[in-house]
Amino acid sequence: LLLAALGAGAITALRVSACWATDARLYHGSGVWFALADDLRHGVFYRPLFGPLGYGGTRYAPGVFTLLAGLMSVLREPRLAGYALSLFSAGLLVGGVYALMRSLGVERLVAGCCALLVLAPQSGQVILLTVRGDVLPAALVVWALVVCVALPDRWVGAAGAGLLVTLAFASKLTSLYAAAPIFVYLLFSGRKRRAFQFSLLVAGGVLLACAAVYLASQGRVYEVMK
Repeated sequence: LLLAALGAGAITALRVSACWATDARLYHGSGVWFALADDLRHGVFYRPLFGPLGYGGTRYAPGVFTLLAGLMSVLREPRLAGYALSLFSAGLLVGGVYALMRSLGVERLVAGCCALLVLAPQSGQVILLTVRGDVLPAALVVWALVVCVALPDRWVGAAGAGLLVTLAFASKLTSLYAAAPIFVYLLFSGRKRRAFQFSLLVAGGVLLACAAVYLASQGRVYEVMK
């Protein structure tokens, strides 16, 4: 297991260095993230479908490209900002897997190997090779599970998990699926009160996030998503 984990880490490092040096894995999907972030840097949150800026229209939630816009403003180089966000998101995901394993009582060495093996398949390596918006919400979902397991019967556990799922939803709409298994886990582990607290917090957070995005985009997000 240790050799497999170290091998996955080494191969990933080699592929990342090669792809980042040549931009070999940047493609049109990454361009959409950069365009949304660049629009936001210039004060446009979800451009109209048609207008002086060109064509609009996307199904992407704002969480990832909002962070990307901030990094682009600080680092000044879009590619560097994109790769920095990919590295941060991948680290958050791997760290979340390790924390989840430890919360479940797995030994440190085994937990570390399990975390590194996230990078073993192609789907695990591609999160570092390019700029995309799937990794951050996946990491937030894993950390929501960590909070549920690590804080067994405290309201802060339900609140933390609810906040993380809401943030994941604000980064990728389909991440809302995570609310269902977490609710079932809390329910069948004898924490009915925490389960309903969690569901109410997620519902309230989603409604608040949708309202904030709608108002910030002056209603354009509805037309764009439709």
